[in-house]
Amino acid sequence: HTENTVHTHTHSVSQRQVTENRPVSARTVTTPPTLLTVARIPGIINLGMANFCIKLVRYTMLFWLPYYLDKELHYDVQTAGMLSALLDIGGFFGSIACGYACDKFVGGRRLLIVAPMTLLTGMFAVIYGPACRVGIVANAIIMLLIGFMVSGPDSVLAGASTTDVCERAGASDCVGTAGGIVNGIGSIGAIFQGFSTALVVDAYGW
Repeated sequence: HTENTVHTHTHSVSQRQVTENRPVSARTVTTPPTLLTVARIPGIINLGMANFCIKLVRYTMLFWLPYYLDKELHYDVQTAGMLSALLDIGGFFGSIACGYACDKFVGGRRLLIVAPMTLLTGMFAVIYGPACRVGIVANAIIMLLIGFMVSGPDSVLAGASTTDVCERAGASDCVGTAGGIVNGIGSIGAIFQGFSTALVVDAYGW
């Protein structure tokens, strides 16, 4: 009887040691969600399309603004370059302000800040056409405002807003994949702006 007890105890200890020495991945296997599953999370595609529009506007300004200032408004290259930098300067402050406002004033409900900023981006983009011909000061002010308004949503949509949507859907384990989808759709906007801007300029002018 004593020998059987010892044998049973020894066998139990051996099994426990094998289990403890086994890698975590071997003990618990979790199937990662597919791209299609993550894309079906409510709100992810909407965020991606919003990011598409934001990046379309932002990269249009970044890539075409120096050319426009030089060829259309006849600024010298140095002045065109300095004015174009104002877009990123405005973006620096806009990103910080957007994140701070989301946490401070709306309790993390970030779309309440992002949505008005996107609307103001469109408004200032429309105003920029006539305003930039008034003079260099008006040009600089509107450019700063566009940079401020467009960069905040750009920084939040593929990051914090995506995290919020995943957490509300109970899918916090796929935040990285969701962020990649949102940012990937946005990148299509960055690609699209290249030839679409050229087509519009050829057809209708600046």
